[in-house]
Amino acid sequence: MEPSGFSKGTSGQRGWLTDIIFQLAQRVILFERDRNESYFPSTLSLKLLKYAAQYDHIQAQSQLGGFLFTMGVGQADKRNGLEYIKQAAKAGESQAQFMLGQAYREDNPLLPRSDRLSAHWLTLAADKGHQAAAEELRELRQSESLKPVIKNPFKASTNAPLEVEPA
Repeated sequence: MEPSGFSKGTSGQRGWLTDIIFQLAQRVILFERDRNESYFPSTLSLKLLKYAAQYDHIQAQSQLGGFLFTMGVGQADKRNGLEYIKQAAKAGESQAQFMLGQAYREDNPLLPRSDRLSAHWLTLAADKGHQAAAEELRELRQSESLKPVIKNPFKASTNAPLEVEPA
């Protein structure tokens, strides 16, 4: 029987244990930030997040991925962070979807720039109520990069229907 207050299935087989470990990591991170030690979490909190993330705790994957991708020291950290973000985004975590949408919009060596994929992930996050994703999506749609591209320009002169594909 699961302890009350913990959701079954959010973290794979070890749901309640990974929920406790994730909550402990959150408390350690908040304590560290309150003491103004550092914005980047300590080794302890990263290890706690990593444990929960390895057992499919979606929020832990999103948070750990965000820390590693944005503040990781080397390419390996950033690559691991991106993988955690992708896992959480595919599982439906809106913050991870937002981060992945942002990552596709930026130039970085780990991910090709793609406004189409950026719009996809930002739309998913915005549909779940993520305000920053909705704002960034609005900006992306106003830019020239998402204007339709004419696939076959010769049809334009024949009054035939144009074949249009998104950029």
